[in-house]
Amino acid sequence: METKSNLITNIIKIALVLLLLVWCFLIIQPFLLVILWAIILAVALFPVYKSILNRIGEKRKKLITLLFGILVSILLLVPAYFITKSVGQTTLNAVNDIKNNTFQLPAPDESVKEWPMVGGNIYENWSNASTDLKKYSIEHKDFLLDQRSKQLTGFKGFLAAFITFFVAFLLSLVFMYHSDYANK
Repeated sequence: METKSNLITNIIKIALVLLLLVWCFLIIQPFLLVILWAIILAVALFPVYKSILNRIGEKRKKLITLLFGILVSILLLVPAYFITKSVGQTTLNAVNDIKNNTFQLPAPDESVKEWPMVGGNIYENWSNASTDLKKYSIEHKDFLLDQRSKQLTGFKGFLAAFITFFVAFLLSLVFMYHSDYANK
């Protein structure tokens, strides 16, 4: 009787531990991608970080980590800023031109027709749009609205990926800073 009782107790304990593990996984799951990227970045950037640390010295480890983080952040953020600014400015200019009825879509080159499989269709649509953009927009309203929605979704996805990557980079700095604890 006692072994049956122990068996049931052990089964309940194992079930509770498994339930606790599943619960912990569900809590950690949103952060797994960031942690994975942080580990990848830490492994990839660690040789550069370590060589700078060896040249300047361990006494200035906090300063080196801070400067390394700022330098790599600048290398990531400056191009992203200019690309985002350029896309935003081009979009605003196009919207303003459309509002003011000054938007001009150039006619397609004849060579577009020769593109494999899609050239004829692209040439026809592009030609129609360059001739009368308002008429083309009205005729293809549903498609254009669907594309606008997809573009917005794509931009939000890009922004989320960039923020995730940047947070992962900051976490990788923490990993690299505390890398000497991994050797112990």
